[in-house]
Amino acid sequence: MSAKLITGNGFSPIMASDDADYQAGLSGNATLIMPVGSQMALAIEDANTIKADDGVIVTKEGRRIQIENGAIEEWVIPTGTQGQTKYYIIGFHLYTDESANELCESFVELMSSGTATIPEQTIRGGASEVYVSLARVKQIGVNLDSVTALLTVGESINSIRNGALISASEL
Repeated sequence: MSAKLITGNGFSPIMASDDADYQAGLSGNATLIMPVGSQMALAIEDANTIKADDGVIVTKEGRRIQIENGAIEEWVIPTGTQGQTKYYIIGFHLYTDESANELCESFVELMSSGTATIPEQTIRGGASEVYVSLARVKQIGVNLDSVTALLTVGESINSIRNGALISASEL
């Protein structure tokens, strides 16, 4: 028998891969910020630092990335150069280590242009590492100019349910 009951009780812990399928089924094939907490609100903190407030991301394959309630995540952008404009993508790097542990770290990546992207692979699709792009940062000279979110906030189940009920009643 290859089916298993995922309970987390006893000797059968819920693994990230088990939870991922459930989450992917709920959120669909899109990486979204869930409508909880501060929804990973982004801000320029100082000349070289971007911060995101608490929230949860569910990747297109269902992996959950969470900044705990009241906590923040910070990304330090390298010091710029007068007269130059640079673009960075910040986000999360998911990978499996040599002991088969699934890990998450923040990353900062210099991009070739203001439209360049990092394609999101999937661990389930065979990738050993995944980059989830949260935002694009524009740096003009030595100052951070803007931070633009690259992910959208998903709708809550209640708003989807309410929208479906309204649509059905209008028929």
